[in-house]
Amino acid sequence: MKRFITCIMALVLLLCSVRVTPAQAAVTDSGTALKTMQTIGVVTAEQTAAGLQRNVSRQQFAKMLVKMSGYKDKVASQSKTSMYSDVKKSSSFAPYIKIAVDNGWMKGNLSGKFRPKKAVTLQEGVNAVIVLLGYTDADFNGSKSSAKWNFYQTEKLNQNISKERNQKMTYNDAVNLLYNVMLAKGKDGVVYATKLGYTLDSDGNIDQLALIAKDLKGPFIASGNWSSKLPFAVNDAAVYINGKWKAPSEVCDYDVVYYHEQTKTVYVFRNKVTGKLTAVTPNIIEPSAVVVAGKTYSLSGQEVRYALSSMGNVEEGEYVTLLLGKDGTVVGIGKASEMNTTVGGIIIKGGKGISEEAEDATIVSYVEVLDTMGTVRRIEPDKGQYYYVGQPVEIDYTNNKPTLRKVSQKVLTGTVDSKATTLAGYGISSFVHIVEYSDNGNYAILDKSRLAGKNIGYGNVKYYHLNAQNEITDMIVKDITGDEFSYGILKYADEVNDEESGMRYGTYEILMKDGSVTTYSTNGYVLNMQGSTGPVQMSINEKGNLVSMRLLNSIEATSVTDVQIGNQTASYPLAEDVQVFVKSGSEYYPTTVSKVKNLDKFTLTAYYDNSVSGSIRIVIAKTR
Repeated sequence: MKRFITCIMALVLLLCSVRVTPAQAAVTDSGTALKTMQTIGVVTAEQTAAGLQRNVSRQQFAKMLVKMSGYKDKVASQSKTSMYSDVKKSSSFAPYIKIAVDNGWMKGNLSGKFRPKKAVTLQEGVNAVIVLLGYTDADFNGSKSSAKWNFYQTEKLNQNISKERNQKMTYNDAVNLLYNVMLAKGKDGVVYATKLGYTLDSDGNIDQLALIAKDLKGPFIASGNWSSKLPFAVNDAAVYINGKWKAPSEVCDYDVVYYHEQTKTVYVFRNKVTGKLTAVTPNIIEPSAVVVAGKTYSLSGQEVRYALSSMGNVEEGEYVTLLLGKDGTVVGIGKASEMNTTVGGIIIKGGKGISEEAEDATIVSYVEVLDTMGTVRRIEPDKGQYYYVGQPVEIDYTNNKPTLRKVSQKVLTGTVDSKATTLAGYGISSFVHIVEYSDNGNYAILDKSRLAGKNIGYGNVKYYHLNAQNEITDMIVKDITGDEFSYGILKYADEVNDEESGMRYGTYEILMKDGSVTTYSTNGYVLNMQGSTGPVQMSINEKGNLVSMRLLNSIEATSVTDVQIGNQTASYPLAEDVQVFVKSGSEYYPTTVSKVKNLDKFTLTAYYDNSVSGSIRIVIAKTR
C-alpha cells in the first residue's frame, strides 16, 4: 500500500509539472535587482522612492511587463479604443494594458472589466511572466495554476520573494520576479535578457556597466548652475566624482558631466591636462587629435573639433587645458589663461639653452618642473627669479605664458589611514594626483592606495595642494614606495677611476626580471660599485642612461605568503612587480613566489628597498 501511495503522489507531481525545465542564473541580491530594473526603465526612481512595500496595481504591472518586452519602445502615447469598460482610452496605462492583454500576459474578467487599480497577486504575476518566457497552457498538465506555481519554484523565479501565491505583490516582489525572469531561459532555451539585447557578466547577471554605458547621456562641461542641464533634480540624484560618491556641491567648473536618467545618477570626471599645444592632427580642417605637453590625445565631439579647426579660437603654440572624458578623450578645451589653470610641481633640473619662447635664438636660463600629473615641463623663469632643484612651485598661465611661483608650505607628517583617506588632519581626495620622485630625476605616478598605512616623515611630502573642502588633491612625494626606481641583479662591475688622467667610466651587467642581461656603460663618472654583486636599486634617466646604483637590504626568510615575507623580527610587503629567481651555481632562473614558498625545500633571501614602504623587490631561492 505504501508503494502504491508513493507512486500515486509521484504521478500527481509529474502531472503538475512543466514539460521543459530551463536553467536559471546565479542568485542575485534585491539591491542589484532594483538597480537593474531602474536602469532599464521597468520601474522608475519615483515609484520606488515612495516605498518598495506598496502594493502594485494591475495597470502598473501591465506597464512593467511591456517595459521588459520587445514592445518597450513601441508603445503609443494614447490608445484609440478602450478594451474594457473600466479603462478609459485617455488613460496613460491604456496602451500598456492593450499590449499585455493582446499578448496573453494578462486578461480581464468575464464581466468585461480589467480592474486596473486592483492589486495584482503573485499568482497573476507568475502566470504573466511564464507567458513572457514563451510558454502556453499546453506546456502544463493537470491543474494549470499548480503546475505554473511549481514551475515558478523549481526554476527559482522566487529568489528574494517570500509571498504565497494568492498574496498581493509589492514593488519589491515585482522587481525581484521580473529580474529573475530576465535571467531565466525561455522555452526556446535562450536567456530572456539576451533576447532584449542586454549582455550578461561572468556570473550570469545582467552587466550593469554595459547597461549604464548604453543609456548614458552627455557629456557637458560644468559651469555656474550646471545642474539645470539635468532632466531631474540633482538633490534627488547620486553623484559620483571620479568613481567616488560625493555631494552635488563638490562639482566644480570645468568638470565633465554625464548622467543616467533612469537611475538619476550623475557621473563626473575631473581629469585635466595643461601644456603647450604643439600639433593638431591630421590638420586644422578635420582635426581628430592634439599633441599637448608631448602626448597625443584623441578628440571627441563636434564642439571641441570646431574649437581646434581653422574656424575655432584655439591655435597651435598656445597653452591650453584639455578636459578629458570617461574614456580619456578630449571633450573640452580652452586657453589655460582663461580657465584660471594652476599646476603644482617641483623643480628637478636647471640649465641654459635656446629660448623656446623668444622669436630669435636667445640663450636663457630654464628649469624643468615635474608636475603632479607626471609631466615634465620646461619653463623659462622671469629675469631675477632663481630656483633650486627640489623647490616646490606652482605654474600659472597669463598672457599665454607659464609663470612660476614659489610655494611655501607647512610640513606634512603622520600616518596615512588604512584606506588612504586622511593624512595630518587633511582628507585625501578620491581623485588625488600623486607623483613620487628621486634626486636623480626618476619619477612614478602612484595610486593613493600605495600610501595606505604608511608613516609619512619629515621631508617625504615635497608639495601638496588643498581644495575648498580641505582635501589633498595633488601631492609630490619622495622616498615612500621606491616605485620610481628600477631593480635588478648586478652580476659584474668594471670601473676605471683615474684621478691623474681624469678618466672615469664603468661597465655594469644587470640581470633583469625576464632572465636577460642588460649592459650599461657610463662615461665621465662611475657608480662606485667595483667588486660588488647582488640585487640593486637603479636610477635610469629618460635617455636610458644608468645614473646611480645601490645594493638592497636583505633578510633571510622564515615565513612567506603571497603578499609578504618576514623573519623573526619583521615582515616586508612584496612589491607588485617583485622579481623571483632560483639560483643554481652562478645561474639565475626566473620563477614566482608561489613556486618557492616551501621553506622545507628552499632557503629564501629577500631584498627590500630603503623607502618608507620597505617593499621586497627581489627574492633569491636556493634548493636546500
